Amino acid sequence: MLSAEVRTITTPDELLAIDACPSGNYVLGSDIDVSKLCEEASGWQVLCGSARQAFAGTLDGKGFSITGLTTTAKQQYVALFGFVGKTGTVKNLRLSGVSIQPSECDAVGGIAMSNSGTIEKCIVSGTIEACGSYWQRYSATTDVYVGGICAKNIGNIVRCSFDGNVNVELSDTANASVGGIVATSNGSIERCYAAGSLRVVGAEVYGGGIAGYLYGGYVEDCASHAGISTRSHSGSSDAGGICGRLECVDIDSSGRIARCLVTGSVVASGSPAASGICGYAKGRGSISECVILSPSIVGVPPGLYVAYVVGVDEGYRGDDALFVYDGNNYALAVEAGALLREDALIITSEVAEKPSFYISLGWDLASVWEFEGMEGCIKLRV
Repeated sequence: MLSAEVRTITTPDELLAIDACPSGNYVLGSDIDVSKLCEEASGWQVLCGSARQAFAGTLDGKGFSITGLTTTAKQQYVALFGFVGKTGTVKNLRLSGVSIQPSECDAVGGIAMSNSGTIEKCIVSGTIEACGSYWQRYSATTDVYVGGICAKNIGNIVRCSFDGNVNVELSDTANASVGGIVATSNGSIERCYAAGSLRVVGAEVYGGGIAGYLYGGYVEDCASHAGISTRSHSGSSDAGGICGRLECVDIDSSGRIARCLVTGSVVASGSPAASGICGYAKGRGSISECVILSPSIVGVPPGLYVAYVVGVDEGYRGDDALFVYDGNNYALAVEAGALLREDALIITSEVAEKPSFYISLGWDLASVWEFEGMEGCIKLRV
């Protein structure tokens, strides 16, 4: 098949045939149920499962759904695609009612395990659970990555959403990065939102409504309505409404979070760093024009590293290396008695109810956000 040809997919077998031509162009012509395939193979077998065979074409879901994607088997990684390459695009696709519960895994994503290309207008809903590391028998310390859309992103993720429950519970020798959209990212994430709940337990853990761990790139115009809970056995427990940890220490790296909304609660336990936006920040970067409407932000045990915007700030303070976030982020005051560092400007619910407030921050209410008042809050147009 020539890459310029567009092939319509209407059956599970035709979906699997993408493996034979990963540079092809495809569209879905109907909803597809892959539950029988998953039953026969003891779980979903990822498409384009190696970096050498990364998906380099286009899959346009045309708004149709893939249902029945399940697994409980031990797999190194689980996702619709293993690798989406630099020229690959997956768009307009729904993964509905996923049930990803591998007994052991290294990385889990709804759409992709690794993305170097573009994932756009994709919606994932369902349940993701992980309870063991795939490499735990071979190494004293291992890492697990779980994201609702993608585990590891160095590409572009635009206008995607995850709505469901993520539960990662690991031993005291396994670390975890978990996010509602991505586990780790050094790429771009724009106009995405997450809802539901995210819980992560492990040796050292990073959990965020959008990203678990950012080491560059940016997150802009995103929203998290998910409740975030992290607990560490021994190391850091970094929890944030947008990202658990933002760490940009290389000379050429910088991270940016801008115009993001958080409405879910945040709880970090163990060695906690908790905040409405970013649990722990180190290196070069900025957080600006964000609004935190979380009902609670808590560290257990209570300590110094709980705040509205950044729980722990280890930004380099050189002339050309400053982590900036003071002065232009806003929050509703959380419940009385909470030990919280006020690194945001406190607003009232009356202010938060006014569209003019968001417009003054540079939020686009004409094409990016839509306003529904405090009951439905301000909502992304995904």
